[in-house]
Amino acid sequence: MKISTWIKSGVIDKNIKDSLDSTVESLHSICPLRANKKSIHESLRDVLDRDQSFREKTMANIQVHKWLSPTAKFNKKRYDRSSAIANRENPLPVEEFSFLTNKQRAIVKTFYTLIELELYTFLYDHAGIIPAKIVKTFSKKQRLKIKTDFENADTLTMINFITENLIIFMNKSVFYNENPLEVFMDYKKSV
Repeated sequence: MKISTWIKSGVIDKNIKDSLDSTVESLHSICPLRANKKSIHESLRDVLDRDQSFREKTMANIQVHKWLSPTAKFNKKRYDRSSAIANRENPLPVEEFSFLTNKQRAIVKTFYTLIELELYTFLYDHAGIIPAKIVKTFSKKQRLKIKTDFENADTLTMINFITENLIIFMNKSVFYNENPLEVFMDYKKSV
């Protein structure tokens, strides 16, 4: 018997625990093939990645597949408020207000920097629910190339990412508003 056949026999449902490591430990302790933990871990990933119908068969399979799927990694240094303001690469949008130009710059720059920082903080805080391949695909299709850790992403890019992938955030109830898409779209129109 192969490890993959054994995994498909329903052992995941009977031995799922509260984390990937404890689940692999449980499977290792009952494995009739005397496979090591690394082999069980790799076989779980291979079976669940390759066989979609098996992956979606039970909630245990879905959960183990989520644990095995890599999530997004965002640049931690940008998370720091002082470095976000100091290391600004993209030029700020030019806006016109009813007050003097020399006073505009300070107010608008602070406003946009704070919005950008809050959007990045939101993405950083919820990186654990964002699949890495979605971030990679989004980064590649941007006209101005951005890094997959969003280190050089501007406000509009982050809003576009969130609105394009809103279902990820809606499934985890990370928004407090009834319709977050409407809020983001209104902001994009105003900018």
